[in-house]
Amino acid sequence: MENLYAPWRSKYIRSHNNEDGCPLCLQEPADDHKKYVIKRFEHVYVMLNLYPYNPGHVMVIPFHHAGALTDLTPQTRAELIEVASLSSAILAQELKTDGLNIGLNIGGKAAGGTIPEHLHMHVLPRFMGDTNFLPLLSDTKQISLNLDELYQQLKKAFK
Repeated sequence: MENLYAPWRSKYIRSHNNEDGCPLCLQEPADDHKKYVIKRFEHVYVMLNLYPYNPGHVMVIPFHHAGALTDLTPQTRAELIEVASLSSAILAQELKTDGLNIGLNIGGKAAGGTIPEHLHMHVLPRFMGDTNFLPLLSDTKQISLNLDELYQQLKKAFK
């Protein structure tokens, strides 16, 4: 089996690391716009994925640095699901999605996680025809929405 490497993702991880080395552990709310944090809740926050699989790809991330669901409090686990549900509804309404994928990568690299030590849930909008030959033939994924404009639109919708 061939391995598909995506070294461009390492730029994301290195450029957003905080002093502890984890790009998902937030510092001050002043950085929210720079890091595309859409909304902070009590136990989790929502942020745009800077290297999305599709336009509107968001992540719901616990503030607590944990690699497994069992490492989170029941309150955090409940809020994670509630905020993923809210995110799904907002994305469907705002982006007129044809469907959604929601998932967690737990268990390190074997599960597909880029940052296995900080659990996060992906909420990925899907659109009819959103897969094509470009990623296979030219290592290019077409993202048709401007990240800054999308950030403003979703920030407004989450209020």
